[in-house]
Amino acid sequence: MLLDEIVGVGDAGFAAKAQKRMVEFMDNGNITILASHSLEYLLANTERVLWIDRGQLKADGSSIDVINEYKSEKRAVSD
Repeated sequence: MLLDEIVGVGDAGFAAKAQKRMVEFMDNGNITILASHSLEYLLANTERVLWIDRGQLKADGSSIDVINEYKSEKRAVSD
């Protein structure tokens, strides 16, 4: 299943229903690809993250490692 920014749509009821369905889907061993800019959502709901920037793979690994790498780079760019 490919989902693009699922956390940014609908009201609270829809978001809760979509989250429950996605968890059920993943718990059944199905592969899910989730495109999102919500680091908190990715950290809470994924085990592996691929960071793709302008079509290039920048990092591939555990959610926490890739998200920390992303945050470090973004902080360095803004300094």
